[in-house]
Amino acid sequence: MASWSGQGVTIGQVDEALLDLRRGEQRAATRVSTINLVVVAEDDADAQRARAAMRRLGGRNPGRTVILIPDRHGPPNVDAHVRLYHATVDARPVWWEEVQIMVAGPVCEHLDSLVEPLTLGDLPVTVWFASSIPDPAEPLVGAADMVVVESPTEPSGNGRSGDELAVAVMSGLLALAQRRHWPTWPGSG
Repeated sequence: MASWSGQGVTIGQVDEALLDLRRGEQRAATRVSTINLVVVAEDDADAQRARAAMRRLGGRNPGRTVILIPDRHGPPNVDAHVRLYHATVDARPVWWEEVQIMVAGPVCEHLDSLVEPLTLGDLPVTVWFASSIPDPAEPLVGAADMVVVESPTEPSGNGRSGDELAVAVMSGLLALAQRRHWPTWPGSG
């Protein structure tokens, strides 16, 4: 795993870090992505649940995950962590990327403007609200091809842990993506 972190950064710096990490890896791998996933997390615990779900699914369903942790009341700031993951699937190297952005201030009203430069243009964008119900007027909702809403604080009645529930949500989402004729990675279906 390769990684990069920055405080008080621009989205352009985050995008450049993604490119630099991929270029800097000695083991070459072709990007094969099945999804642009944007996760809106209320806190680091929700972000960790989303990261754990995507790491479990990454080798079979690689993609770019952008995790947003907005603080609408904090002073304007953008901090970011970028991680590049590697796995071998059917003797082929596979990479997937994870970007976590902690954003504060007025830009939280326009999260879509942060996300757009970081998505892979040839793939649909799915937004997963990991712990809240979004305002339908939220610009990020309007920019998404699909929206997933989860409320993990409500009892599910099925005895699943938060991580198991997150993986189940993502597995269902990826199955839906495959039915909608979105690109898939060999062995993912």
